[in-house]
Amino acid sequence: MSTATCTIDKSAVNTFNNKTYKLPHDDEWYLVAQYVPKQYQHTKYSPAKQVPYIKVLTRQNSNNQKEVKVFLGTKDVVEIFPRGAEEHPEIKVNNKLYKVQSGKQIEVESKADNRELVRFYGLPQGTMKLVSNKYQLDIVYDTKNFVLKVGNQYRGDLRGLCGTFDGETDTDFTTPKRCIAKNEELFARSIAVNSEGNLKHSEISSQPRDCIYKKTIPTNLVNDYEAGREQAPLFHSQSAKSERCTSYRTKVVEKEGQLCFSVRPLPTCSSKCQSAAEKEQTVGFHCVADSSSARHMAQKALKGVALDVASKGANKQLSVKVPESCQA
Repeated sequence: MSTATCTIDKSAVNTFNNKTYKLPHDDEWYLVAQYVPKQYQHTKYSPAKQVPYIKVLTRQNSNNQKEVKVFLGTKDVVEIFPRGAEEHPEIKVNNKLYKVQSGKQIEVESKADNRELVRFYGLPQGTMKLVSNKYQLDIVYDTKNFVLKVGNQYRGDLRGLCGTFDGETDTDFTTPKRCIAKNEELFARSIAVNSEGNLKHSEISSQPRDCIYKKTIPTNLVNDYEAGREQAPLFHSQSAKSERCTSYRTKVVEKEGQLCFSVRPLPTCSSKCQSAAEKEQTVGFHCVADSSSARHMAQKALKGVALDVASKGANKQLSVKVPESCQA
């Protein structure tokens, strides 16, 4: 099954189309990904009647822990609740509570047809993996971060924090009213929802001043970030020149005999640019034993090749320095 991966950590989102931008810092529910078939894309977010319908929501509490809610089809709801540090989360499927345990797999049937809906199991350090083959959906969750993976059948038909999954980063900020929001703040407000996934701000992102339309963008009037042709910086740059100097790559760190790969791309200064300022940040890494294959992967990362680290999940949190801005 061909898949795409979206990563949401405590500070940023990396979309299915590999666009990175800052995550809102509040306790609102946000639409992460909703299946919107083409016949519904030119109307409001009406629930699609055909399977496989998915809708994923998230919100962040005061401890920077995330709750996740997943709607599968028309009858099944999966909820993931954080517990203490290093503890596995709690899961509710159709309001029935299940305990996640390391090394133990639990399968749960659908209310709709009594066939397997999801299965989940505990991973080290309180991480959990949830899989639904029926809906081609995987989630890896560790309280503060989660990774959503979906099948190719959803290509181009998703809306939410994780983008459109159409291969074009400049469409990722598409709002319910078919505008491409000028920035992440407007976009996030347009997809704020209640606990059932219904939009809270139906009036948002309908005015031309808030939108960028692909077919009418005068290239001499907006910069690459506004037009969506470059990934949004994790930290505000001081100029358009600084943004052009910044790229996003998997960061590689050697730690205690292991090679560690950041689960999401991090900002780095391009070869002809240098860092004007740096900031220390704690980031999720997937660490493996040092080996020839791991070294080969590290070389690919250093060359800027995109690696699918997010689907493996973070098994270590490391403090690293990342540039706040880059200059030529």
